[in-house]
Amino acid sequence: MLITKSQVKNILKSVGHYGLFILRGTSNIHCLRQKCMFAKKIKMTSKALIFSIVVMMSIVSCKNSNSGSATGGSDQATHIAVYERALKNQDDYTAMVALNYVLLNDTNNIRYSDSLSRLYMKNGLVEAGLNLAEKVVAAQPKNYKAMELVAEGQAITGNYADAVKNYNALYKENPDLRYLYQLAKIESNRNDMAAFNKRLDEILSADGTVKVEFPGAQGTQMIDIKAAVYFLKAQVFVNENNFSQAGNYLKQCLAIEPNFESALIGVEQLKEYQAMQSQGGGGTPKQLSPMDLKKLEEQKRYEDYINSQKK
Repeated sequence: MLITKSQVKNILKSVGHYGLFILRGTSNIHCLRQKCMFAKKIKMTSKALIFSIVVMMSIVSCKNSNSGSATGGSDQATHIAVYERALKNQDDYTAMVALNYVLLNDTNNIRYSDSLSRLYMKNGLVEAGLNLAEKVVAAQPKNYKAMELVAEGQAITGNYADAVKNYNALYKENPDLRYLYQLAKIESNRNDMAAFNKRLDEILSADGTVKVEFPGAQGTQMIDIKAAVYFLKAQVFVNENNFSQAGNYLKQCLAIEPNFESALIGVEQLKEYQAMQSQGGGGTPKQLSPMDLKKLEEQKRYEDYINSQKK
């Protein structure tokens, strides 16, 4: 069935300016509806994404103009080839476009659903990534990497109860300290400081260690998890105005990670505060936040998620 002028007008109004690139070359209403749904789902306006869609549309078009059935195997092979090439070029946007076409033709493909869910989460499309990851876990209950993604998405979107359940299940199967660290972050976000400190103590008393990402002024650092825990404990004592104990924890932190940026900044701020106190001044360290940096990062990601839902 060919597209009428009124259908074109309504569809273009729905998908907006950037949807024009996705709709390029389409004359069949079934194919157009599929592409329209895809255009509305992506909701990105970066030049990189626009370029990637133009590239995709130059080599891809819907073919079954009457039946609306999936495109042939050669087209599917093209989508997969574009995806693999995009991965090599570290082009997430083109990779996401290509995988959407792959899944449009093969909805139940768990392998590529898993891959797309990771790309979505990496690029801040939390709800889309979470939905796909849940589909993967339903099909592969022992896919612990996908379960991690589900737990992460649940934590970001504020579903703490299910996130805690999944992280506890993951830790039971594989006692990785990073799961305890994620649980500690959730307890901090829930303002349950007793549970937060209990998780931190579990990490410190455990054998072995791993690296975790920690945000700083110059970007994210990979930090020994126990150094990160000492920093978080220091922040707790800063919040309680116990700067002496906070300083002790920062020293333990830097003994493990001498180049830990956030801890180095904290030490300098405590020195500044102590100098002010010795001169009869008051106040608290200017830059030390009542909320640790990791909690701020999680709060920002949650706010970004909420704002994306309003668009």
